[in-house]
Parts: sequence; structure tokens; C-alpha cells
Amino acid sequence: MKFTGERYIPTEKGRIFLEHYHRYMAVIDIVAKKDVLDIASGEGYGSAMLAKVATSVTGIDISAEAVDNANKKYQMENLRYYVGNAAKLNYPDNSFDIVVSYETIEHLSEQDEVIAEFSRVLRADGVLLLSSPNRPIYQKECGSNNEFHIKELDFSELDLLLKKKFNFVEYYGQQLQIGSVISPISPVAGLLMYQGYIEDNHAITAGVTSITNPVYFLAICSNLKLTKSFIEPSIFYPQTTDLLREYMKYADWAKQVDLEILDRKYEIEILKKEIDTLAKENNALKLVLGG
Repeated sequence: MKFTGERYIPTEKGRIFLEHYHRYMAVIDIVAKKDVLDIASGEGYGSAMLAKVATSVTGIDISAEAVDNANKKYQMENLRYYVGNAAKLNYPDNSFDIVVSYETIEHLSEQDEVIAEFSRVLRADGVLLLSSPNRPIYQKECGSNNEFHIKELDFSELDLLLKKKFNFVEYYGQQLQIGSVISPISPVAGLLMYQGYIEDNHAITAGVTSITNPVYFLAICSNLKLTKSFIEPSIFYPQTTDLLREYMKYADWAKQVDLEILDRKYEIEILKKEIDTLAKENNALKLVLGG
């Protein structure tokens, strides 16, 4: 499959890679030994990640090309992909323990119908895992509208939509952040977690920062009261891509372009002065010849 911007393809690296893979890794513990329905499964990579721990995973996508690609590329006993419409799922009530819907709702106009379908196919103790771009922040960071998004939501709109069908909703935020990392140069057995530190008015303490204006919302929805936080705060640190250095390269390039623009402006001003001088000399010469 080729990357068009409508569906994420694993060949794309950088920010989009981090954002998409992190969402699936963050819920691995939740889907373990569960029957999972992955909506808008696209190329298939996410459903395949979940199938490593889930009892069964069913990937649904509106694109026959995407479904055909996924079935050929990701073959596991407990994993299947089918063509389907999120607003009209071809499954009986109470069919799944978990419904995953990442970056889907903004692509659809029938948002109420879609959430109602998610609720219908979930079992009584089922959970919906849904992500959605935070419209005001997402549009500001992207700098333009995404041509594949039909209706993006802000927090109040998303909250209203989800609570029409789910009694309990817990929210998390997702965004890229830059910080300082201290980590072994060589692998050390037994080291599994990072210690987090937060800064508040120059006071630094151990803890996890909150994200007040995330680029993406991640919602955990259920009709039974959530007795614990389903998702542990986490970071996704890539070994092969250093985004900070990549962005620094862009910043250096932008500075160089700015300097070149200043040089061109200076050259243009000099040329304008030379043209003015030549014009004056030409006018003076005309007066002499005319006299």
C-alpha cells in the first residue's frame, strides 16, 4: 500500500510513526486475553500488535485494498480482517470485550451512529478505546485542515458524543514533548522503566506531568465504573529516529534560508540605488543633449 495521508503506513517514520504505534502499545495490557474489534484497521499493523496478546482480534476497514493487504501481510491464527462500515457493523450485540477506534471518528459524518454501534457490539463489561485529534490544537500544529477529516472535535464535543452511550469516560492526552533523557549507553538487564521528574516554578520533584492541551485525546469508555486507571503514563523512545536532531536540522536550514533572504534583500537595495543613479545620469544626459 502507498501512503496517501488517509491511513498510516508503517513505512512512514518520524512523528506520525511515534504517535500511531504508541497508542497501540499503551493498551496492550488492556486487550490481553480479550476479544477485540479494531475499527479502521487500515494497513493492519495495529491489529497485529494487539493479536500478540489478545484472544482474538478482528480488524475492520472500509477499504477493500487495505483489508486484502492486511490479510496477506499479517497472518495469525487469532487475527482476521474484513471490509466493514463502522456506522453499521455486521456483528450481533455483545460480541466483543474491547473496541479500538483510533483516529477514526473524525473521518466520519455519522458520528452518533458509530458510537452507538460501538456500544451495541460491546459486552456489558466491555471497554471502548478511542483516540481523536483535539481540533483547536491539532489544526494549529498542522497549519491547515486535513483533507481526509470530515468533522474534528474539541474536548466538549467529544465528551458529549461519548457520554451519550457510555456512563464512564476517562481521558488521557497525547503529544510530542522534548525533555532530557539519562539512560545506559549499553543495555542493562532488569531496567524496564524510566523515572519521571516534573518541574513547577523551578521546584523539581518525581512525578508525571499532566497534558492540559494535548494534540490527541485518548478516551477509555465503559458502562461499568472504571475501578482503576486503565492506562499507565508512558513515553515511546525510538532507537532509530532522533526527532530532536531532525527538528534541529530543519531549524538550522530555516536560519540559513533567513540569512540568504537578508543577503538577497541587501543586494536588491544596492541594485535599486544603482538603478536610481543611472536614471539620474540618464536624465542629466538628456538635458545636455537636448540643450
